Amino acid sequence: MAEDDRLLSRVRTEDIEKELSTIYLENEDVKPDMTRLEQAKHSTFKKIVVGGLVFLSVLAGISALGFFYFGQHKGGFTGEQVTLSIDGPSEVKSGEPVTYTIKYRNASDVPLGTASLELRLPDSFHLQTSNPEMIDKNTWKIGSMPPRGEGQVQIDGLVLTQIDKEFDIQGIITYRPANFNSEFQKVATKTIKTVGSVLNLEIQGPDKILPGDLVELTILYKNDSDSIIDNAVVTANWPAEFIPESSEPMATDETFSRWDVGSLLGQTSGSITVMGTFASEAQGQINLPITFGFITADDNYVEQAKTELITEVLQGQLVAALVLNGKSENQTAYLGDNLRYSVSYRNTGEASLGNVEIAVVISVTPEEADLVLWNELEDEASGTLKNNRISWTSRQIKSLSRLEAGDEGLINFSFPLVAELASATANNLVINSWVETLVESIDGDVVNRSAKSQPVEVKIMSDAELTVSARFFSDDGLALGSGVIPPEVGRETTYLIGWQITNSLHELSNLRLTAKLPDNVEWNGESEVSAGDLRYDAAERKMTWTLNRLPRTVSSVNINFEATITPAEDQRNRIPTLVDATVFEATDNTAEATILLSQPPLTTSLNDDPRALGKGRVR
Repeated sequence: MAEDDRLLSRVRTEDIEKELSTIYLENEDVKPDMTRLEQAKHSTFKKIVVGGLVFLSVLAGISALGFFYFGQHKGGFTGEQVTLSIDGPSEVKSGEPVTYTIKYRNASDVPLGTASLELRLPDSFHLQTSNPEMIDKNTWKIGSMPPRGEGQVQIDGLVLTQIDKEFDIQGIITYRPANFNSEFQKVATKTIKTVGSVLNLEIQGPDKILPGDLVELTILYKNDSDSIIDNAVVTANWPAEFIPESSEPMATDETFSRWDVGSLLGQTSGSITVMGTFASEAQGQINLPITFGFITADDNYVEQAKTELITEVLQGQLVAALVLNGKSENQTAYLGDNLRYSVSYRNTGEASLGNVEIAVVISVTPEEADLVLWNELEDEASGTLKNNRISWTSRQIKSLSRLEAGDEGLINFSFPLVAELASATANNLVINSWVETLVESIDGDVVNRSAKSQPVEVKIMSDAELTVSARFFSDDGLALGSGVIPPEVGRETTYLIGWQITNSLHELSNLRLTAKLPDNVEWNGESEVSAGDLRYDAAERKMTWTLNRLPRTVSSVNINFEATITPAEDQRNRIPTLVDATVFEATDNTAEATILLSQPPLTTSLNDDPRALGKGRVR
């Protein structure tokens, strides 16, 4: 059995050697010695290639490791490691003290150098203190910041602006990481909204009242903060039906619509009392709105609080209204105009009214201005004139002795204004007119009830005048034009067109003068303009002169230009037009209204040229 095992082992060994010989034998005639190992011989080229690949692999690994290391520690400043934030309320009251903290942090492992913080604050934020103190306007020098370093700036101030307004506070930190030559920035923004104010306002007055009865209104204001509010102002926007007559303290303006409170200390209150009446034609619920705010450095009013009183005005027994030149609203007039008034009155109650007096007051501002020609007053009812007041009683109008329910009437009168002022110093002229009524008794009971109507204001416009002319000769007989005169068909004749604007009462602005030229009239480009700019639009055939401003110190401006006409056959034996109607418009800065003047067309009749008069008909 053992002999069989040895025989089998020998057979297996021979088989294995045979298989190996088959694999490794290069020469079939030579058998390799498989009983020992020999080192194989490789080529030099293969060694170089393999070695190079190994070297490059190692180098790539080192480079990747270096890039990872240095990228993480020296080159990754994209703003992620430095943080900036602004902490504080997002909603504030206007005028209330507020604090904001600007926090910054270097979350990297690299120190930062030359860091600075800048705050951009809106004009409505009034900075009071900061910790630390700034070294420049809204700028703090932070200097160097170590790794993981942090800091903060605290600011205290007031927000003074409109209610329900949003604005931003912006912080900018500028820094340079170590071993870098470029600067980086981080920006943080805080949006803030005003949701109220520290200024409070209230108005008190009657719930119901009759026209003509004296009304007492009390305005209460208060500063609920501990800070001072400068340039505080109370304003009123009275409706036309309410006629204020006095106030305590005195109002800043003559219309009792503004009170300059000034600097209002913290936790301080005040009051204003206004006395007035409702007009005789007032009826129903009427709102009396008032506001409380402050004036900014650039003289703008910023409203902080608003309230109103709603009063029901009961219908009065006697209602009177005034109409001027067909209108009941405020208007303008020129010197020399005729003012036509109508006074309507009616007993709207159910009781009879006894011994009624109706009067119209004509108040001129300034008082010394002699505007009205009272000696030319025309009054159908022949009222009594005394101190710019015209009154009518039962002596002039019998029905006024007793007005029954539903009775009504109408009084008409008129007067002219002076054409020229006696004094040039009075330039802001205003006429206010209103109706005053007095009822002595109601159904026999003595009441002596008085009332006023809504006033009608008339602003006097500037005395600007427009003069136009066409001439061929000067006053001295020198030829200003050229060509044939009288004009002839097919032949050119040139005339000198003159425009003049005179003005002395108010300053004017946005002056504009225009006129069109007929088809057979041309401008040759020649002109003389004392001020402003003269242009010609060939497409529209329009001459236009403009001037931005004409002060009172400049009494007149003159424009002259040449116009050449070549009469057509159909104009023979006619007087052709040289310049169509001339229109002048400007803004009266004092009256705050538009002046509009015009002159009729200029023809070859030359009415302003005595030497050429009668030589305008085409031959």
